[in-house]
Amino acid sequence: MIKSTTILQFLFRKPYGIHSPFLYDYASRCLFNKEKNPDFEVIEKIRKAYLKSGEKLTVKDYGQGSRLDRAGGKTPFTAEKKLNRIASRSLQKPRYCRVLYHTANFFQAQTILELGTSLGISTAYLAKACPKAKVFTLEGCPEISKVALETFKKAGTPNVIQITGEFGRELPGLLQQLGKADLVYLDGNHGYNPVMDYFSLISKHLHSRSVFIVDDIRWSKGMWKAWKALQEVPQKTLSIDLGKLGILFFDPKLSRENLMIGF
Repeated sequence: MIKSTTILQFLFRKPYGIHSPFLYDYASRCLFNKEKNPDFEVIEKIRKAYLKSGEKLTVKDYGQGSRLDRAGGKTPFTAEKKLNRIASRSLQKPRYCRVLYHTANFFQAQTILELGTSLGISTAYLAKACPKAKVFTLEGCPEISKVALETFKKAGTPNVIQITGEFGRELPGLLQQLGKADLVYLDGNHGYNPVMDYFSLISKHLHSRSVFIVDDIRWSKGMWKAWKALQEVPQKTLSIDLGKLGILFFDPKLSRENLMIGF
């Protein structure tokens, strides 16, 4: 039986009160790690440039009201948007990017899959964390993919393999190519059915040391429903709710429980 959700209070952003050695180590090194890192400076410089850019892009969005715009209408839809608006609305915040970086590094991930490249900032964090890893990233919009490609060049991340196309069409073939997935970051098509469909496909490529990270778990009722459903999948053991990010672990050595961590 799954334990009821446990709420952990982190005083002064330090992992007090954690009794699990794994969780204490992970929280210390990945969630509340404040060490400065030159990799972060390189990527954040790129972010700042995008936030100042008035360049216009023609955006094609396949998702259900993705973070680019809560269109509320039928998808896909096409719209012209300024780069700085896309950057301010769609890019992952630096503190969560650092969680991605430290998590990938903590597990020494060799094969990383990201659904939802956007401008490539989070991708660059993942790729910098594990320079020897292969980072497969999937983006639906061609013009945004072009900007992301420039991000990878500027960040110095030759280990990124970029795929442009609709997730449902591209994902099955991509999974055949990558084999086992050590870390998965899902940040695209924010709806219950797509999330569950993607997990169903990806789950066949997970193993006991895999980590599955979902963004925007409280973005909508559908996303919250998907997150609650993912917490119940048989192969999952530990889940961590960071408020915005949801993290799933599958190691049978970990206790089967759902934790909420103030972040």
